[in-house]
Amino acid sequence: MGKKVRRNVIKKIIVTLLCCVILFLAGCGGSSRSAPVGVSNTPAKPQNTPESVSTPEPQSTPDSPSVPAPETFTGDIIEFGGYTWRVLDKQDGRALILIENLIEDKTYHNEWDEVTWETSDIRAWLNNEFYNSFSEAERARIQETVLINNDNPRFYISGGNDTVDKIFFLSLEEVEQYFDNDDSRIARDANGYMAWWWLRTPGVSKLSASYVNSDGSLNDSGARVDWDGYGVGGVRPALWLLP
Repeated sequence: MGKKVRRNVIKKIIVTLLCCVILFLAGCGGSSRSAPVGVSNTPAKPQNTPESVSTPEPQSTPDSPSVPAPETFTGDIIEFGGYTWRVLDKQDGRALILIENLIEDKTYHNEWDEVTWETSDIRAWLNNEFYNSFSEAERARIQETVLINNDNPRFYISGGNDTVDKIFFLSLEEVEQYFDNDDSRIARDANGYMAWWWLRTPGVSKLSASYVNSDGSLNDSGARVDWDGYGVGGVRPALWLLP
């Protein structure tokens, strides 16, 4: 074989080997390319997949919501009409609320006379002067309620006729139903002192009305309806609030 032929054969062999090396290196680089430092090899999720759709953050709400929302539970504290209230019950979207602390001290009745909840001065005050202190929009949310005025369970003193009220006091039975213990019944006056508060149930006679002691215990013997001495009974209204 001549020298020229041998050189051509060697040249072809070298070119072929170089091509093979290039193809091999290209194939390796395409299958396992390293990620830059600090960048993950994991592909980013497409932005239109459910996993990548951001969930709106819940809107912040005050600690004491002004509306008894569907997620409001008994025991929650809400604001309504410029007062702080405790949610005692929820039925059909409405909430039974009790003012958290006493709004003022008042006699149950202005004279020492035989009365029931129906004929008491405090009932008239709650459903007129106090009720009218709320705005028109707030009054529209206060539901009229038929109250069952039971007799005193120990002394059998008549509770009088059932009434229809917008704002009222709790009865002995309702206090026992909605509060677990004495401590949970404790209320404070405007000065921050623990104070006693009236109930609508009569006491040992129609000359008296039951109440909750300052330590949260129940007194079904009651206090004189016209009591205006030291530590007059506290006013702690309740009402049924519409959404």
